[in-house]
Formats: sequence, structure tokens, C-alpha cells
Amino acid sequence: MTVVARMLCLAALGAALLGVQPAAAQELRFGGFVRLDRRITLADSVQLADFFGVFRPELSASFEGRAEVVMSLDMRFHDFSDAQSTTDLQDADRHFPNSVTVWEAFAHVPEFLVEPLDLTIGKQRIQWGTADGLNPTDRFNAYDLSDLTDFTARLPVWAVRVEYYATPGWKIEGVWTPTAHGPLLPWGMEGLFAAGVGSPAGSVRSWHGHFEPPSRAFRNSQLGLKVAGRVTGLDLSVSYFRGPDALPAIRKVAFMSPDTSASAPTFDAHVWSVLPHSQVLGADVATEWRGVGLWAEGAVVFPEEIVLVTNVITGNVDDRWGLSVPRGMVSQSPMGTRHLSRTRCGPAPRLSDREAPVPYASGDAGDVA
Repeated sequence: MTVVARMLCLAALGAALLGVQPAAAQELRFGGFVRLDRRITLADSVQLADFFGVFRPELSASFEGRAEVVMSLDMRFHDFSDAQSTTDLQDADRHFPNSVTVWEAFAHVPEFLVEPLDLTIGKQRIQWGTADGLNPTDRFNAYDLSDLTDFTARLPVWAVRVEYYATPGWKIEGVWTPTAHGPLLPWGMEGLFAAGVGSPAGSVRSWHGHFEPPSRAFRNSQLGLKVAGRVTGLDLSVSYFRGPDALPAIRKVAFMSPDTSASAPTFDAHVWSVLPHSQVLGADVATEWRGVGLWAEGAVVFPEEIVLVTNVITGNVDDRWGLSVPRGMVSQSPMGTRHLSRTRCGPAPRLSDREAPVPYASGDAGDVA
């Protein structure tokens, strides 16, 4: 199926969900862009970097003024072959690595049920804040870090967005997303969030990153409320957000080595990351002075206390011990998220001992789920 045919099918599906026949579309628009990116690295020698190009076609359709459906695809393609064997040479996908994902797919319904109420539902970008790039109130969409030169890129997320225009110039906006997503990392940088993790005496021969996504429980959904309006030439808004953050934080670290004789053994490091919850109160203001745009934005973050467990294990190594969550003492994470931490050093415990409680390092921090 061609790209255009696939997008037409998506538009027809959106129209069917709205109860509108595709033939009733008053306006059908095609758009998008192509980005061909070539980069070089200047290390020991000048080399071409294995970066990707992007083709992002977009289709939007308006249906009798009742609704608008927007669909777009994100197509990324590499120029360098990924073939590693003669068998790979038979696979076109290894010759020309690429990926195709649905980027945005949402329906916007103005005057939903009542005249001042707009509804937007589907995979979309929820952009809050007025600052240029660094927006502390912009919390719903995960970061797209596949291109580290563009730190403002975000990933669309499935959401329900309701906008109520209470009076002229004022709007109340509510957003709900079923769950949060982790960031999209660049190739070869899976250890990005393990930077700064201290290692025990000895050397670390390998790092293994693990990510624990939020469960599908309702408590892991994201909720937000925003009130925005205009007063004497100032565009103002105040907002509230509750849910998992867009960037992960480290929860567990395990340094494992089967060598018990050496004074400085060689370890395999395992790092587990999670998306910590937080509550955010934010505000922003924008205005113009003599043709120059001025804006300001800020937020107060109330982070969740999470458990940071560090185990140093030698002897009969069993990975399951690294997943244990003992209780611990309060410390401060360099990422700004408040943690409870506990470090355990010693030989690998027997299987029957793994569930035994670990003594407190300092004080009673309470039970950890």
C-alpha cells in the first residue's frame, strides 16, 4: 500500500468514527516536508555520521464544518547499510534501514455538544507555555531526543483535549492522556540516563539499561487543567499538571561480579529507570512592547519520592537480586527528583535469603511499594 493510500484509509476511518461520509469532505489538504540531513564527525578522522532523513506527509480533511481530521506519518530512513552478514544482504530493510510510524492522528470537533466547547481526541501534540523552547509547563509529550541538536522536539501522545471558551478572551482547557511514554533516544546512547552513576571499587566492563514503563493503571495517566485569557494587553495563563514526567529517573542499580578473590573485581552494571510522578503548578505571560515580543514562564514542581537502590554483588550472581527493593534513607537526586536510597555490598545471597528485609541505613523511611 502506498503512503497516500494509507493516509486516505486513515482519513476515511476518522470520518467513519465521526459518522461523516468521506464524500462529504469540503476540503482535502496534503502537506508535509522532507528533510535530508548529512553530518560529519570530527574525532580521529573526518567521517560521515550515520544520521537519518525524514519524510513526514500530512493529510487533513474538513467535513461540512462539523469536524477536521488530521493524519500524518513519520518516515525515517538511513543511508548506510546495516547488513552484518551474508544473510542480511538478502534483506532490503538491512540494506536501507527505515521506520514508518503514525505521527499524528486526531479529530477536532468545534462546538461539541454546546457552542463554546471544542473537543480534540486522538494522537496529538499538547503544547503549553509561551517560552521559546524551554517550557517548564509543557509536560504531556515525551521528548524526541533522536536528534540531540533539536532539544525542543516532542512525540505526539494519545489524548483527550477539551477547550471551553467561557467568555470572550478567556478559555478553560482540560487534558487527559491514558499513560506516559519514555523519550525516543538516539542510536548508541542507551546509557544516556546512566551518566553520573558511581561505580564501586573495580572496573565496569558493561552497562545494561532497563526501562520500566508505567503500568496501565488509571493513577499513571496524565491530567492537566489550564485557564488562559487576556488582560490589558497581557496574555496570561495558569496551569496544573499531575502524572508521570517526560524524562526517566534511575530507580535501581546493580553491580554484579562472579569474582570474589580480586580486590578490584570487574563488574557488569544494570541500571533500571522509571518515569517518576510529579505535580506541577505553572504560569506564563506574553505581551508586546514597541514591536518586540516579551514572554515569561515558570513552574513549581512537586516531585514524587521514589526508591533508588544500589546493590554491589559478588560471587554467585543472580540478576533477580538487582530487582529487589529494600527500604532506605532519604537523599537528593542530581536530577531534582527526591529519592530514597540504599546501598548493599557483599556476596550474592542465597535464594532463600533474597526476600529477607535489609536493615535501615539511617532512620525509618517507611515501607516502599
